[in-house]
Amino acid sequence: MAEKTQTLQRLGNFAKKRPLTVLFSGALAVASVPIVDSLLQGDENPNAQCELSDWNELENILWQGGEDSERQNTIENAGIYIATNSANISEEEAGVALVSLAYWDAGNNRNADFSELTSAHDNHPIVRYSKFIYNMRIDDYDAAQEALTDAIDNDALGCADKWDTNKRRYLLAHRAKRNGEMSAAYKIARNHNAEDTYTRVEMEFLAGEIKLREGDAEKAIDHFKEARSFSGTPISVSRMEYYTGRAYAAMDESDKATKHYELAAEHPTAFYGQVAAATLGTSLRFNHSLGAIGSHRNLRHELRQYPSYEGIETALRTKEYGDAIDGFENLIEEMVLDRDLNDPDTREILDTQIAWLSRQIMRNDRQDIALVLAKKASEAGLTIDSLLFPEAERYKDILEKEAERSGADAAHSYAIARRESMFYPYAQSPVGATGLMQVMPYTAEIEAEINDVHYSEDKLTDARYNARLGTSYLQSLTDNYGGSALMATAAYNTGPANLRNWVRGDMGDPRKLGTLEEIVDWIESIPYEETRNYVMRVTEGMVAYKNIYQGQNAGIDQILRSGQILPGTELDPLPFDIPDDPPLAYAASFDACPDKLLFSHRADELAVPASLTKVMTLYIAARAMTNENTNFDLDTKVRVPQIAMRKSRGLASFDLEAGERFPLHMFMTGTGAKSDAISVITVALATADALGWKGSEAEKYYRFVGAMRDVAAEIGMNDTYFMNVTGDNGNYGTPEDFIKLMNAFEKDAPRTFHVALGQTRFRLPGMTGGTTPSSRFQRRHPDDVLGAKTGYLKAGDFNVAFKSKAGAGHLTGVVFGADSPNERAYVSEAMTRAARGVNVESFCRTGQSKTALRIAG
Repeated sequence: MAEKTQTLQRLGNFAKKRPLTVLFSGALAVASVPIVDSLLQGDENPNAQCELSDWNELENILWQGGEDSERQNTIENAGIYIATNSANISEEEAGVALVSLAYWDAGNNRNADFSELTSAHDNHPIVRYSKFIYNMRIDDYDAAQEALTDAIDNDALGCADKWDTNKRRYLLAHRAKRNGEMSAAYKIARNHNAEDTYTRVEMEFLAGEIKLREGDAEKAIDHFKEARSFSGTPISVSRMEYYTGRAYAAMDESDKATKHYELAAEHPTAFYGQVAAATLGTSLRFNHSLGAIGSHRNLRHELRQYPSYEGIETALRTKEYGDAIDGFENLIEEMVLDRDLNDPDTREILDTQIAWLSRQIMRNDRQDIALVLAKKASEAGLTIDSLLFPEAERYKDILEKEAERSGADAAHSYAIARRESMFYPYAQSPVGATGLMQVMPYTAEIEAEINDVHYSEDKLTDARYNARLGTSYLQSLTDNYGGSALMATAAYNTGPANLRNWVRGDMGDPRKLGTLEEIVDWIESIPYEETRNYVMRVTEGMVAYKNIYQGQNAGIDQILRSGQILPGTELDPLPFDIPDDPPLAYAASFDACPDKLLFSHRADELAVPASLTKVMTLYIAARAMTNENTNFDLDTKVRVPQIAMRKSRGLASFDLEAGERFPLHMFMTGTGAKSDAISVITVALATADALGWKGSEAEKYYRFVGAMRDVAAEIGMNDTYFMNVTGDNGNYGTPEDFIKLMNAFEKDAPRTFHVALGQTRFRLPGMTGGTTPSSRFQRRHPDDVLGAKTGYLKAGDFNVAFKSKAGAGHLTGVVFGADSPNERAYVSEAMTRAARGVNVESFCRTGQSKTALRIAG
């Protein structure tokens, strides 16, 4: 009894220290007894289904403290109850209340002092729960996870569903999975106690995914099928069917795997339906168009048979769009009630009714509201592809033209706009993102400067202005990630900084993954649920727009693999710190023994040479000319592509316009001799066309970048990475690798090598007269230099790669990091002079590399 009195006294002291509480306030206590009583009445009891102690009155109140909005009320109501019922409160109740209220009152104070609290009640469910919530509030997820798993192990959750409010268990389970704590992750996911359908499906799926990764496919199937039983939307159904198929495939039951992949592929508008089709190697089947709607029927009359329609019609007329949206779900339920949706005649009736209503909504220029209707219909089994992924006629011209202007993929731009604003140009997010493509003001300001347009925050609700800046930003991200639509999409949502942290952390770079399954698993491992879902929705949108409107037979694997890095590449393709003044590096070898370096000074150290991309582009074009399936040679007339104009800003040497046509050799020479960005992009796109590549200019461009990586690996350039063809920042290589490229180029295509890199005087479009190449070494020794390519970047200083005569042999040399064109030329000459005194045959047989030249002055 003395201990109980002491605890009650501490509760009183607890209250006095906290002026915001009203514990033991006599007058208020008496006045508030009805309030407390109302909390404890049968059906009104919010914890009626909980496993509570016999003394559930006070415990009922304490369980409410887990919600931020109820924390203060819980403290006050507990105080009222204690003040009016102190004689009936047991010692255990008083002790539990003291500990629980201390944690509730601490809020998110990381420095709260709990040293005076007893540990005697630590095993009580409400105390466990109070500590769990406190640790979640202060972001101590390790402690929160330990509290949760310990409560599960000891069957001490009490009000089990409370632990999952605000997706707490879901977040901890995903976190444990990412951290490799599969046992804890599975325990949390399996024991989810979720009551809402969404969380139940997600937790069952997560449990199945964990078991599949652990190799227990049979158990995984149980979880996937359980999740499937609660799934109703195409997005969720296709996901569960696909993973069930994967689990059967892991058990070598191919027939069952195929069956479930086929069930998933029945939903071509959903991410996992598209993944399943790619796994099966089958084409996606979209219903492209509804044709003429309502020409022979009174659709308004038909819709009025549904009780909900009149309210929707009124809401649309008065522009009360929230009321209209509220009515959509009821309307769809009334439409599908007792209907066989597999019957073609029934589907034709319902599809045209929905399409007609969608068009009425569009008369108010609210594509976003029409899209909500299409999504509600799809969730009920009435998927109409062209409504679910609308062309948005009012913004079609804007999006397509601005995407073309920026070089962005039009389908990607459409999918982003659909996800971001649902094509509502006045959309505003809580964090300030605005307009059609939800551009943040600070991003818009940067893109406005890049696009040489006046920045105005007020104009972000102008669809064309927003699309110009949004597509420009999207293309900048795509450039940054080497053409990877997956990474550009993730960065558009979460920001480049978060993405960089994930890639450099445990997740790794998705562009280095070899299989579609691995890429899908990478997406499922994205830490943020919002970004995870965003990537899937935008990707499925890209596939849909390419198939429905662009006439492409595009699979999701093509999009997810865009910008792929050849497996085995060890370089970090994301930007890293480059020294402002990179050190001088050089290397040289004789053609007679190209694998043995005559000179080698920092020859294997990474640098940023602008010229490397140009030579690789020229080499790939030269190889295409030898392809018997192409009609492609130096005299082929090729067109300057639109994408060259955008990507060459600040890098062009000649006055060229999109659409101009000239013989290929002019652009080859412009690339080799003057590093002209328009020329090199034109060469790349002309090569892509010659090889029969399909797709937009942007798609061909990034496929070409991927080919650059493939060819580099093929010829042994193991320390080289390409991100673009222009030589702008983002490409890495070594002098040793550059020698391999120069040797391969001259050996495989000597005539093209000479045309591109061996000209001493030439004339190109947009020039009033002839000019000479930028290599001073080449100009000084026209008879000795067989070909040369120079370059300059602030991050890489001056560089050159050349082939020259050197006594009895031919020498290939590379210089990186020269401080000036003169130093670059001087080192080249020094290597050539020194090589003339070397017995080539003897060196190739027995010689060793010289680590440095004697360079005077």
